[in-house]
Amino acid sequence: MSEKNDNGIFTIAKQGSITFLGNILGKALGFSFVATATRLVTPTQYGVYTLALSIVLFVQGFVSLNIHRSVDYFIPQFLNNNEYGRAKSTLRNVLIIGTFSSLVGLTIVFLSRSFIADLFGEPQLVIVLALFVLLIPIQTVNKVLIASFNSIKRMEYRMLVKDLLNPLCRIVAIVVLITTGMGLMGLVGG
Repeated sequence: MSEKNDNGIFTIAKQGSITFLGNILGKALGFSFVATATRLVTPTQYGVYTLALSIVLFVQGFVSLNIHRSVDYFIPQFLNNNEYGRAKSTLRNVLIIGTFSSLVGLTIVFLSRSFIADLFGEPQLVIVLALFVLLIPIQTVNKVLIASFNSIKRMEYRMLVKDLLNPLCRIVAIVVLITTGMGLMGLVGG
């Protein structure tokens, strides 16, 4: 086997190991978040949190246009052809389009939060959705960031952001915010 093939196998093994480790770590921290959250708030508060999060992520899935997938598709092609300007333009355009469309979704959910709360018969949704709508553009940009790490074959960055820092920061935030007496708003803040 040639040295080039050995390097390719080594790279695949290394990136696969990083991804596997990240998946395990991400699942463990995700479980820790849910376990911590359910122990620190009432079942009603957790139910409102889950409903609001589901609504916001549902809307985010539509308004983001799944544009982050174009990063995975086009940027590796441009980088392989040494077209760095086109790769940079693609990333910039994806960020602009994704951010704009997610801000439209944010506005729609924010303005219709009273209607949504009435639809579900849960008055607390008005306040919770007012905060959770911020997740729409944040999640869109986060998905583009993770897709860009995937496209440049830097799984360690993807693992660090997606599987370690994000869930770890959320756990620390909910523990601090809820134990200081913020209840449902502390859970939303996390």
